[in-house]
This record gives sequence, structure tokens and C-alpha cells, in this order.
Amino acid sequence: MIESPAIATEMTGWFDEIAEQAAFQVKIGRNHNGHERLRWYRQRNGKQEVYTTEPNTSFWCRLGVNLMQLLPIESQL
Repeated sequence: MIESPAIATEMTGWFDEIAEQAAFQVKIGRNHNGHERLRWYRQRNGKQEVYTTEPNTSFWCRLGVNLMQLLPIESQL
């Protein structure tokens, strides 16, 4: 816990700057076929960016996650 108002104010400003660059708002939207899909939104440099795939992941990372969904891991717990 920080008891210094000056340090707390500075850290709040720092957190807001970092959050703007790193945080995403996730919403469910519909694509052109009417299927529900996740969309990732963030504000960066005053502009809104929209991602249709999970940000900061590669094709291979997403492929690996999708392949793992086929494994019966949950039933083995």
C-alpha cells in the first residue's frame, strides 16, 4: 500500500498509459454470415483498433490451441 499521494498519483498516470497500450476490450459481434465472433478493441494514439483474431498471437499459436481443443483432456481430470 502506498501512503504517499504524490507517488500514488504518478503511478495512477503510469498505469493509465500502460493500460491504453496493452489492454483490450473484448466483445461478441456477428460476422457477415451472422455467426457470433469475438472482437478485440483498443484505443491507440487516439484511434480505435479492431482485431478479429486474438491480438499478439501467431497463426501457429492459434493453430496449436485449436488442435488441443480436440483432445479429451477435460474428461481425464
